[in-house]
Amino acid sequence: MPPKKQVGVSPLVQIKAIDESPEVVSLVSQNLPANYDFEIGKTVWRIRKTQGCKTVALQFPEGLLIFSTRIGDILRELTGVDIILMGDITYGACCVDDFTASMLGADLLVHYGHSCLVPTSVASKLETIYVFVTIDFNIDTAVTAISGLIEKKIQEKSSKKGCIELEGESEKYPVSLVSTIQFANSLKPIKEKLEEITSACVSIPRSKPLSSGEILGCTALPLRISSSFMSGWQVPP
Repeated sequence: MPPKKQVGVSPLVQIKAIDESPEVVSLVSQNLPANYDFEIGKTVWRIRKTQGCKTVALQFPEGLLIFSTRIGDILRELTGVDIILMGDITYGACCVDDFTASMLGADLLVHYGHSCLVPTSVASKLETIYVFVTIDFNIDTAVTAISGLIEKKIQEKSSKKGCIELEGESEKYPVSLVSTIQFANSLKPIKEKLEEITSACVSIPRSKPLSSGEILGCTALPLRISSSFMSGWQVPP
């Protein structure tokens, strides 16, 4: 069994110990994609920390439902709790269904795929945790694709206005990077690499309480083709 909660040890250390235990490593590697982080260790730790927790409800957006039964089996094997897989699709961080989970007898609700937009303190007397499901991907491929688009736009701008100079240097082309929460952790390294290889001035905007660069479909402003790259990607092989 994975290490149990240790008195006097910080939660992060306890969670890391659970994640690195042979049983968890084996279950995760055999059942879940390697580049998806479903935070199994944090979830197991929270189940054990929640007093009297016997039933856990799992809520997924449609794109992650394919992993729901495997995650439920993993959590049941590691903790012995009963698992409820909530069938109603969740479309955003505002759709945390704590009411239904509570009525079904759940002691804990795990909401996957969104950030903590609805504070857990306002949940209906039900312990709730958010799992962002961070997804790793090939950053170099993204940088190559984005830099190609940036250079194309810069060339188009220069051809229309001629050679633009600003204090002896080429004018910086403004670019903002945004994403859903799954890819937000990758924005900073992408920004740094783009600024190294292009003449763009790259920013990662933030709208609190969201994380830097995070956008929600229900709150994002309408996009113009002139301001956002929505199509035309040529991803290198």
